[in-house]
Amino acid sequence: MNRFKINRAAMSAAACVGFGVVGSVAAQQTTGEGGDPFLEEILVTAQRRSQGLQEVPLSVTALSSDALQKAQVRDLLDYAALTPNFKAVNYGTPGESDVSIRGVSNIGGQSSSIAVYNDEFGVDRFDFDLDDVERIEVLRGPQGTLFGRNTIAGAVNIIYNKPKDEFESSAYVEGGSYSTYRANVMVNAPVNDSGLAVRANLGYGSSDGYLRDVGPGGNSDDYERYSGRIALRQEWDRLTLDLSFAMSDMEQGIQSSVSTGLVSGPVAGVGIPTGIDSGAGFFPDNTRRIATNTPTESGYRYDMTILRAEYNFDAVKLVLIAGNQDVRIREVGELDRTAGNYVNLNYKSEATTRSIETRLESATDSSVGFLFGASYGESEEDQRLLTVFTPEFFSLLGFPPSLAPFNIDDRTTAYEKRSYALFGQASWTSPNKTWVLEVGARYTNDEYDMYNLDNAQSFATFQPYGNVFNETADEDDITPKASVTYRINDDVHLYGVVSRGYKSGGFNTAASRLTQTPVDYGKETATSYEIGLKSEFFERRMRFNAAAFKLDWRDIQVEQYFLDETLAVYVLTQNAASATVQGVEFEVTALPMAGLELQASLGYNDNSFDEFRNAINSAGEEVDASGNRLPFTSEWQAAFSGEYSFPVGGGDLFLRGEYSWASDFFQSSDNREEVGYYIDALDTINARIGWRSDRLQITAFAENIGGEDDARLWNLGNYLSGYQAVIRPERFGVRVGVSF
Repeated sequence: MNRFKINRAAMSAAACVGFGVVGSVAAQQTTGEGGDPFLEEILVTAQRRSQGLQEVPLSVTALSSDALQKAQVRDLLDYAALTPNFKAVNYGTPGESDVSIRGVSNIGGQSSSIAVYNDEFGVDRFDFDLDDVERIEVLRGPQGTLFGRNTIAGAVNIIYNKPKDEFESSAYVEGGSYSTYRANVMVNAPVNDSGLAVRANLGYGSSDGYLRDVGPGGNSDDYERYSGRIALRQEWDRLTLDLSFAMSDMEQGIQSSVSTGLVSGPVAGVGIPTGIDSGAGFFPDNTRRIATNTPTESGYRYDMTILRAEYNFDAVKLVLIAGNQDVRIREVGELDRTAGNYVNLNYKSEATTRSIETRLESATDSSVGFLFGASYGESEEDQRLLTVFTPEFFSLLGFPPSLAPFNIDDRTTAYEKRSYALFGQASWTSPNKTWVLEVGARYTNDEYDMYNLDNAQSFATFQPYGNVFNETADEDDITPKASVTYRINDDVHLYGVVSRGYKSGGFNTAASRLTQTPVDYGKETATSYEIGLKSEFFERRMRFNAAAFKLDWRDIQVEQYFLDETLAVYVLTQNAASATVQGVEFEVTALPMAGLELQASLGYNDNSFDEFRNAINSAGEEVDASGNRLPFTSEWQAAFSGEYSFPVGGGDLFLRGEYSWASDFFQSSDNREEVGYYIDALDTINARIGWRSDRLQITAFAENIGGEDDARLWNLGNYLSGYQAVIRPERFGVRVGVSF
C-alpha cells in the first residue's frame, strides 16, 4: 500500500536524511574550438517538455549518463548520495525503501510524499537498477500541477537511453568486498531501414553479504539479482513510438542490520526488559555479527511495460504514455533476531500499478506556449502478513508452551486506488525575451477502497479477532502553480515560483478493533514559495545556482504506534500536525582548467512543527511536540566532489573524490536524544582512480571509507534482541568496462 515502504503493525520505520544544495547539473565538460573546456548543457523534461536545465524556473538536479558512470551509480541509493537535498534509504529488505527531499518525507500514511517516474510512467516502487540511463532528474518542491498527487516534496524522473539507428554495444564487470560482483551487457542495433531500432541490456549482481551468523540459522545479508530491459523505437516522419519491457528479480537473505540490545515498549511489555544476547553482542561494539535460529530470506521482483507515442502536427504535438508495473515482495523467516526460535514471519505482497496519460503541447518557439492533458491511473495491492509466537517464546516468558502457536498478527489486506486528473500550463515570453511568466493548475479526484481481515489472536481470549474492515473513500484537490523568470542576460536568470502539492489520504485498519479510532484520514498539503538564481560565468566554465524557499506543510499524516490492554500493537495514522520548512541552498560547479572538475554545495534547513500537541512517543505516552524539529531532517548539509584527469597512454588517467556531510537528526517527533531515536552527524568519503579511453575503462574504488562503524539509521522494530542498527560497510573493488 505504501509506495516505498512495507508498513507492518509490529514494526516501525527508520529514517531519511539528505545533504542539501540547489538544483544543478553534474559537471560534464566539453572542449571548444580553442581547446578550453566548458560546461555542457543538459536538456531536461522537468516541466513535461524539453528545456535547458538553466531555463527551468525550478530547483532541479540532473545527472547525465556520463556523470552517472563516473560515480559508478548502481541504483537510486547510490544516486541519492550525489544529489543535493535528496536522500534514499533502504531498510535492509528489497522493495522496502524511503526517500526525502528538502526534509519532507513520509512521516505516515499509505502513500509517498515523492513521485518517481520511469520514462514518464509513475511507478509505485523504485528499487531497480540504473544501468543504461540517459539521465536522472530530481525536482525539489511540490510538483502537483504537472505530476499530480503524492508530490508534496518533489519528483524524480529516470530517463533511459532510447534505441538508435546505429550499432553500439558496451559491457562491464565489477568485483569488490564480501565477494560482491556485478555485470551488465548492452547492445543497440537498427532492425531495418524503415526507422526501427532495438536496444537491450542484461544485468547480474551477487554478494556473500557483510553479516556473519554465530547462531544455528546460517543467515547473512547475501543477495543475487537478475535484471533486463529491451526497448524498441519506430520513427516515421511525424510519429515516434517507444515500447519497453523491463524486469528485475532479486533474492536476499536477512535484513542488513545488527542488534542494539535496546528493546521497544511492546517487547518490554511482555517481560523482556533488555535485548537477548545470543553471542553476537550489541552495537556499537558489534557491527557485523548476528545470531539467528531460522533461515530467513526475502525476494523482490518487478515487471514493467511502458508505451510512449508522439505525433508532431508542426504547431502542436500529441503525446501519450501508458504503463503497467507488477511488483511481488516476500519475506519468510524469523523476526526475533536471536539464536532462539521465538517469533517467525511470513509476508507476501503482490501489487499492480497502471496508468495512461495524454497531453497536447505547443511545439513551436513562439512567445506563447501551452500544455494541456488528462490522466487516469489505478493501483491495487494484496498483502498477507502472518507473525507467530512459538512454544519456545511462551517458555521464555514462563508460560505453558501449549499456548503456541499464537498469531500475534494475521492479516489479509486488499487495497485499490483510482485517480483521474485534468491539468494544464501556459507560458508567455516577452518580445525581448527578458520576462517569462508561467501559470498552471491540476484537478485530481482520488477514489480508494480497502478490505482487511484481522485474524490475529487476542491475549485476552486466545481466539482470533475475526474483524473485517471494508471501507471506501474519495477526495479531490486543485494544485496550482505560478512562476516568473527575469533574464538579466543570457547567462544570469532570476526566478520565483509558488506551487502546491498534496498526498492522498487512506485508512486506519485499527478501527476494526478499536471503535474510537477514526476509520480514515485525509490528505496532507504543502505550499512552497521559492526564489532562485541560475547563472554561468567565465564562458560557461563555472555555474553558480542558489535558492531560498519556504514550505507550509499542513494536515501532516502522522503514524503512531501504541498498545492496548492485551499488548496488541496498533498503528494509527491521523492528520495531526502542521509544520514550516524554510532554508537556503547554494551550489558551485567549476572547470578551473582542462581535466579538472569541481563541485561544492551547502544547504541550511530550518524546520519545526508549528503545532503537534497530541504526538505519541514509542512508550505510548502523549507528548506535545510543538516547536520540535521534524524527524529525519538535518539542519546543515554539505557536499564536495572533484575529479582530475590527464592524458596517459592513449587515454586519460583520472583521480576522483567524493565527500558528503549531514548534521544530526531525530527519528521521532518528541526529539529524544537517545540511541534508537537520534543519529549524530555523519559523513561519507569515496575515492576512485582509473584509466579511460574511448573503448576501455578500468576503475579501482573505495566507498564509505572509515564509516562502517556508524549507524546510518535505526530500525525500531519489536525484535527480541533490540532495535536494529543499519550499517553501511566500507567497500573496495575494481570495475572494467568496454564499449564498441
